[in-house]
Amino acid sequence: MYYDIALILPTNLTLIEGDTFTSVGKFSFPEDTPEYAGEKNLWYRGMAAEFQSFQNTKQSPKKYSTLVRIQQWFDGKLQEIFPREGYQILSGMLLGQRSAMSEVLKNQLKASGLMHLMVVSGGNIMMLIIFLSLFIRSMPVWIRLGIIAGTVFAFALLVGGDMPVWRAALMGTIGYGAGLWGYRFRALILPLAVASVIALWNPLSLVYDIGLQLSFLSVICIIVW
Repeated sequence: MYYDIALILPTNLTLIEGDTFTSVGKFSFPEDTPEYAGEKNLWYRGMAAEFQSFQNTKQSPKKYSTLVRIQQWFDGKLQEIFPREGYQILSGMLLGQRSAMSEVLKNQLKASGLMHLMVVSGGNIMMLIIFLSLFIRSMPVWIRLGIIAGTVFAFALLVGGDMPVWRAALMGTIGYGAGLWGYRFRALILPLAVASVIALWNPLSLVYDIGLQLSFLSVICIIVW
């Protein structure tokens, strides 16, 4: 069996898929404590240890993968169209990219409690579904559902495919499909159904992924409210 290593990088170093990275550092093997389940947090991500890097060398490939090149192209277009401040915010909101954010902006977002806006969430998925649905209203139901599902899941992969993003993608696609056929169900059934799917896919994420837990909790609170 193979395990991955959680690599802790300096804040000024950004890696993307395809980069060759050489590092000098030290390994650590976190243990569970009453305050923090460090070892289990690594287990659920398929990791065996953490590696703290000290001396780093990065070499970029001549050609990145298609998904990375699409992300870079889209990020570049945002940078061309919008001023620096607007680009930093939109890159975070649409692509989940924080590397372009200045320290001043990060501190301002933290101080105002708005850092969560820089995380790709259900709001991004719903805006994408609503935008696409305006252009495909005249198409047959199955084609509309296929276009929406394909685009939403491609977007989830484009922004990194974190579990909270997949939670939003599944809920958005299922909710859109139910709306097409006029199927009605109790509101809390949808997050519970999606949680069941994620439990089969990656069960430990429901226990140890705080981002996913907060994502479900926020949706349930909105429904209950």
